Amino acid sequence: NKYLFYESLLIDRSREQIMVHLKHDNYALIGMRHYAYNIDLYNYVFISNNIVDSRVFISNKGAASVFPLYLYPTEKKQDLFEHTNWTAGKDGRIPNLDRGFVEELAGKTGLRFVSDGCGDLEKDFGPEDVLGYIYGIFHSPEYRKRYAEFLKMDFPRVPMPPDKEIFVKICEIGQELIKLHLLEAKILEDEKQWPRFGVKGDGVVEKGYPKYVFKDNVGRVYINKEQYFEGVEPEVWEFNIGGYQVCEKWLKDRRERPLSYDDQNHYQKIVVALRETGRLMKEKCLFEFFEKNLNK
Repeated sequence: NKYLFYESLLIDRSREQIMVHLKHDNYALIGMRHYAYNIDLYNYVFISNNIVDSRVFISNKGAASVFPLYLYPTEKKQDLFEHTNWTAGKDGRIPNLDRGFVEELAGKTGLRFVSDGCGDLEKDFGPEDVLGYIYGIFHSPEYRKRYAEFLKMDFPRVPMPPDKEIFVKICEIGQELIKLHLLEAKILEDEKQWPRFGVKGDGVVEKGYPKYVFKDNVGRVYINKEQYFEGVEPEVWEFNIGGYQVCEKWLKDRRERPLSYDDQNHYQKIVVALRETGRLMKEKCLFEFFEKNLNK
C-alpha cells in the first residue's frame, strides 16, 4: 500500500467516477490484457479493496482496468448496466453485475441470487460469491493454458459452471485467494508458516540483492552477505503477478534501506500468501471444471 493525497487537481487521470466506489467498503477486480509475451501464461489478475494505481501490474505495455464489485450512490448515475434494478444493500450500494449473467448463473447452479454480501451457497449466492468464482476461475492453470492465445488479444471471459458443486468449490477457492492477496487470511498470522529470519545484522537490503540460493533442498533469500529469509521454495521465489516477480521486486524496491521488524513480518506473510496461492491453484476442481464442460 502507498499513500497519496487523492485530489483530482493534483492527480492526472484520477478516474474519480470509478474510484469513488472504492472509498467505501468494497472490492475491485483488477485485470489487463496479456501484454508481456515473454510470460507464457496469463497472470494479469489481482484484487483490491482500495483505490488502484494504473501500473499495479508493473507493466509499461498498458494500464490496468478496475472493476468495482459494488456501486455506491453518487450524484451521477454510475450503473454500467441499464435496467438492472437491483435491491440496494449496505449504504445503498448495488452489485456491479449484469442481470443476464447473474440469471444464467442462477439457472446453472439452481441457487437464488441475493444482491448484497455472500449467500449460504446452499440455497442462495451473492455478489461476493460471484467475485470469488471469477477470481478462482482466472487463477486456474487449466483456464490460463486453454485460452492462452485468446488472452493475448482480449480480456479474460467468465465461463459458466457445469453445476452447483463445481461453482461452490471454485467460489470457496477464489474467496480464499482474495483473503490471501489482501493479506487478511488467518494462516498468515501463524508464525510457524513464516520463513525464518534469524541472523543478526543491520537488516539493510544491500546493492546487488536480493539473491536467491537453493541448496540442500532449502531456499534462502539473501538481503545482504549475512542475512537471509530461509524456507522460501523456488516456485514461491519465481511467482509472478503481471510483470512483478513478487518476492524479488518487493525487496529490490527497498535497497539501501533497513527492513524494520514490521517489514520483515510483512515479507514473511507475502511468502506464505504466495505458497498458499500455488497450493490452491493446484486444487482438483480447477481442472474438473473443464473436464465436465468438455463432456457436455
